[in-house]
Amino acid sequence: MAYWYFGQVWCGVYLALDVLFCTSSIVHLCAISLDRYWSVTQAVEYNLKRTPRRVKATIVAVWLISAVISFPPLVSFYRRSDGAAYPQCGLNDETWYILSSCIGSFFAPCLIMGLVYARIYRFFLSRRRRARSSVCRRKVAQAREKRFTFVLAVVMGVFVLCWFPFFFSYSLYGICREACQLPEPLFKFFFWIGYCKSSLNPVIYTVFNQDFRRSFKHILFRRRRRGFRQ
Repeated sequence: MAYWYFGQVWCGVYLALDVLFCTSSIVHLCAISLDRYWSVTQAVEYNLKRTPRRVKATIVAVWLISAVISFPPLVSFYRRSDGAAYPQCGLNDETWYILSSCIGSFFAPCLIMGLVYARIYRFFLSRRRRARSSVCRRKVAQAREKRFTFVLAVVMGVFVLCWFPFFFSYSLYGICREACQLPEPLFKFFFWIGYCKSSLNPVIYTVFNQDFRRSFKHILFRRRRRGFRQ
């Protein structure tokens, strides 16, 4: 059709939800990285503080932060000036919005996650040096935390790799416009790589962590047995 059919209101709803869900994904990953850091470095104290109420409050805070980043002037609903009216639905095309949305939705959370996982890595290195003095039970618990942290680091790394081409090219377009604009098919390819990343999560979880594999098998086979009984 090559134009937006559903009107300005639904254009705003569509764009707002699209940006909100993408932003909330990386802000959730950022919150998870902080949770991993405190779980690893302050295991006993942090586990006592991590009550259901605090977890719910953190989730609400993540969604509020994502909304603040996502909902400022999003929509640029315009008509072409070639005589006929062709309504289009697109994000705000001003440079300030492109750069601020890229920084708030991607680059700033990526920087936070990178710094947090660098601290976690340094902590594991320092702990390995004094591992001989550790109690066996504590070593098992710490090894499990290390496995979970590794899996989540892989998930976040894949997320960054899949979304980086889009946000990098989008921010370049905001800076130098047509001089840096990619061919439309390539830009759309980068865009859909980011969306397809979510389909990789079950593969990553099952390949890199035995606990997740066991849980997935339990869920799948239990449902299959229920189907046979019915």
